[in-house]
Formats: sequence, structure tokens, C-alpha cells
Amino acid sequence: MSTGARAGQLADAHRGGSPYVVVDASVSLKWALDDEAHVGKAVALRDAAIRGRFAMVAP
Repeated sequence: MSTGARAGQLADAHRGGSPYVVVDASVSLKWALDDEAHVGKAVALRDAAIRGRFAMVAP
């Protein structure tokens, strides 16, 4: 996805009232590395973003 497309999605999410959540790389790695601690919390965070509860951004 291009930077412009990503920025457009963030703008759409913000206009819709969705708050932003900054996701650190250590959280996103937990989605792929299921032997890490707190994987369940990271997956729940990801799933909530997919459902539209907030928009995720990277630092």
C-alpha cells in the first residue's frame, strides 16, 4: 500500500470518529510470532482495529 493510500485511510477513519492507536513493532510481531508473551492481547488489539474500533498507525 502506498503512503498516500495509507494517509487517505487514516483520514477516512478520523472523519468517522475512530481514534488512532500507535502500534509498536513489538506488538505487530506478536501477530506472526505466536510463541511470544501477550500474543492474545496483541491479536485482540488487531481484531478490534479490523472491526473499526480505531485506526492503527505505526510510529
